[in-house]
Amino acid sequence: MTSGNYTIQVRSSLQYASLSDGSLMKAANGQPTVATSTPLTVWLDGARRGVQRQLAIGPTAVVNGINYLNCSTTRTNQAASAVTAARTYSQNARNYLNAGSTGARYTTWFGAYNASRYSRVSSNFVNIDNALDQNNGQLTINCSCEADLADAFAYVYPNQPYEIHVCNAFWSASTTGTDSKAGTLVHETSHFTVVAGTQDRVYGQSGARSLAISNPAQAITNADSHEYFAENTPAQN
Repeated sequence: MTSGNYTIQVRSSLQYASLSDGSLMKAANGQPTVATSTPLTVWLDGARRGVQRQLAIGPTAVVNGINYLNCSTTRTNQAASAVTAARTYSQNARNYLNAGSTGARYTTWFGAYNASRYSRVSSNFVNIDNALDQNNGQLTINCSCEADLADAFAYVYPNQPYEIHVCNAFWSASTTGTDSKAGTLVHETSHFTVVAGTQDRVYGQSGARSLAISNPAQAITNADSHEYFAENTPAQN
């Protein structure tokens, strides 16, 4: 499955619905009226970041203002460290952009300087930082993931902030550094529509570097570009 927005809509025939006079509710063609739900759009991440096909409901714990769902004590502690590191990453990125810096750190991941694009990236990181800094239970780390998704990192529903589902590959990643737990949280947070609405245009440092050169307009909407800018590994000014 490829990454992207998928729209789900439920249709159901109202076979037994009746009007106030007792007559059956029918459409113009004489058939039972069909009720249609409001469309639900969800973002499904393919490739490096996986998709959970079945939602799990399990124990919930709020620790230091973060909601942890389906997480063991060990994984809660690991995820908490990742959240702390992700907050440091996002704050550092925000400060860099607020200072108007346009060094190699920026151009490597977002391409040549352009005022409009720079403003967009700056706004994105203000929103990412604000989202990760929430400490009243709004940010949820869901540790549930199907066992067969061994290569998956994480996924989100972009229109359902701020719940991040973390999968098996997340736990084997380092807390910080390239493709880290902290970087993954920045990546996934950027997908939320109310945050930055990023997409997965390319994966990996090589792809992100190439995108910055060939299409900076897309680079500023690419989730991995935001992750690598935040991780800044190896460090650039």
